[in-house]
Amino acid sequence: MVKLKQMNKIIKIIFTTSFLLTSIFFIGFFALAENEYDFKIISITTSPAEPILNQLCDITVTIKSVNPGTITDNSGVDDYWYNFNNFEISEVTLPEISAQNPIEQDEAFTYVLTGIFNKIQDRTVLDFYVNKNQTWPETRLTNNDLRITVEVISAYDLEVASIEILSTNPAPGQDIKINVGIKNNGKVDLITGRGLSSYLINFDNFDLKKATIPEITLDYSFDVGSTTILFFEGEFSSIGEKNLNYY
Repeated sequence: MVKLKQMNKIIKIIFTTSFLLTSIFFIGFFALAENEYDFKIISITTSPAEPILNQLCDITVTIKSVNPGTITDNSGVDDYWYNFNNFEISEVTLPEISAQNPIEQDEAFTYVLTGIFNKIQDRTVLDFYVNKNQTWPETRLTNNDLRITVEVISAYDLEVASIEILSTNPAPGQDIKINVGIKNNGKVDLITGRGLSSYLINFDNFDLKKATIPEITLDYSFDVGSTTILFFEGEFSSIGEKNLNYY
């Protein structure tokens, strides 16, 4: 009987110790899992700040790791989702995470998506979701998504700056010249005259004889902010006040 009691005591001690160790293990495991990963998207920015239609643009997504530990595993870097309106992606630069390049607590890392916007619309939405499929286990996902809107603009903007008659008192049948000044208010220098050659004039009772369009080439570009002159030669067929319209 004595031996049996001693054996029961030993069994109870072993059982109690094993239970305590198991409890500690699970408590520690859940504490680790709870704090393992937590990502927050800080910003989505474009370069240039006003994307230009059909021009290369970088969209940078900045994400901060707010978990208390150090991340050295890059297995989840390709677990992302995006929806960028009218954006054709040509290249994606993923963050580089490794033991040699870890992400510490409150440190940020970035995704850079390069491409072009192929359409202009009133409201262009950029939506990005990091760790979409929870390749990195997270307990909080409410800060993994960010949506912004941007304005995509045209690279080209030509303004009719002036219309001038090179004669003080033109008479019917008199050869005169009308100058039209065009200003480049766009975002890029023009290296062809394609935009200048597409026009419509409505000069009252004006018989056009010759139109001279400036030569725009790579060597003679039409720079942003500058003005060029188009010349229209002809004669008025009648007297009176005339409306001169150029489109």
